[in-house]
Amino acid sequence: MKTGYILNFSAGVNYYGEGSNDRTGRGGVARAAGVEGSVMIGPFTFTVYGLPTLNEYIDAERGHRYKAAKMKKTATENVAWSVQGALREVPHGLINCRFHFEYVEPTRRRDKDNIDFQRKFIFDGLVMVGVMNNDGWGQISGWDEPVFTVKKGCEPHAIVTFSGE
Repeated sequence: MKTGYILNFSAGVNYYGEGSNDRTGRGGVARAAGVEGSVMIGPFTFTVYGLPTLNEYIDAERGHRYKAAKMKKTATENVAWSVQGALREVPHGLINCRFHFEYVEPTRRRDKDNIDFQRKFIFDGLVMVGVMNNDGWGQISGWDEPVFTVKKGCEPHAIVTFSGE
């Protein structure tokens, strides 16, 4: 491995940039502290606002032929912009990604399972921006049980933390 420059993300992980292009399509890798040969990158954290719930998406599908498609496209682009805004340099082509989701709501009116549907838009947005090449079994190793928090007066949002190889 070539030595290169070090970029510090807000998450406190060192990213070793280099000119070569390894098997995952990234320009560099992060070395985990004390682990020889490790190529784990992350954790990275970003916050995204304005994602629809499952009930809102179903209502859009039933309401008009193209409304749900537009809603999905808008939500996916929203995630992509949130990732690009939160990370100074977006990692590309990650595999074996592990996720943690925290959903913050102003009230308890929306059901947890409907809120957790936002995960679909988050994965699609990460694919759109190039963090993962796909959102299949090879790219997503799993996720922790989601955390739901109620904060009165806030706008509903999701805080996503992920790491990968």
